[in-house]
Amino acid sequence: MASTTKWVTNLRQSIKNTCGTGWSVRGMHSKGKLLIPVTFRYPDNQGRTAANVNLAWNAKNTKKL
Repeated sequence: MASTTKWVTNLRQSIKNTCGTGWSVRGMHSKGKLLIPVTFRYPDNQGRTAANVNLAWNAKNTKKL
């Protein structure tokens, strides 16, 4: 299993501190492209909503996310 880089861990913690629980962000490959889905899970398992962000998955874009 690949370990998560420090900037990703810090980004996720920052989102949790700023926005609260239920939010997540990750970099993923799909059809040869790198996507950044930002997801919100509603409380009590009432579903989720997500959007892809058009930024490169790197530490330079941490503040933009």
